[in-house]
Amino acid sequence: MIHLWLWIVQPYKNVTNMSLFDSLTKPFNPDVNNDSNTMLDSLLFTASNNWKIDQGEVLEAMNKIAYHETGGSFDPSQQQYEGGPGRGLYQFEQRYKNPKTGEYEQAGGMTAANRLIKMFETEKQEIPNWLMQEGMENPEIGFDASLLNEEQQQMLFLANALLNPNKEEEGYGKAGIYDIDGDKTISNEELADYWTQYHHAGTKPNTDAYTDQRNKFLEHLESYE
Repeated sequence: MIHLWLWIVQPYKNVTNMSLFDSLTKPFNPDVNNDSNTMLDSLLFTASNNWKIDQGEVLEAMNKIAYHETGGSFDPSQQQYEGGPGRGLYQFEQRYKNPKTGEYEQAGGMTAANRLIKMFETEKQEIPNWLMQEGMENPEIGFDASLLNEEQQQMLFLANALLNPNKEEEGYGKAGIYDIDGDKTISNEELADYWTQYHHAGTKPNTDAYTDQRNKFLEHLESYE
């Protein structure tokens, strides 16, 4: 099993990847709760199969999104600047207040948590305590992704991405990190389309606002190493 993971998971450029790499390659320890690692393995396997890219490409794409979302800090406890609702490596919104009604509604963090809960249920695994935050079903409280560690947030991202439905409106691609040009890698341009359409998801294709967000993502990745 160790040799299999070493073959699948490619080396990374960033030190922040090492904790995840170690967790995927270390021997099984019966004295440690391995449910989370097992679920992470399952999600990576499913993402790789669904998106037709190897698991190293999935992780690298996730790492680039985390780099952009955290301003290059890769800090799992990242909270959005100026008190915004984004939390964690992928800046899932903890709360969303509808500007028209003034009422709080379910935000992205809770949506992602529900999707990961569904994944645990599908795999017939016990839902871990860290995924059940007090008051999270109250839209005024929501789900705080910054309270999770790196591997837990990786699972949150993958479950959310895998269960995200396709948008049928003009200009949208499929809801996933796909190798559109068939070169077995995810280019920054391909990733920018996914991020702008399905992760950031605050603008619509063929608008100036969409182009601006996509360009900011690409410009920021120029400093990614």
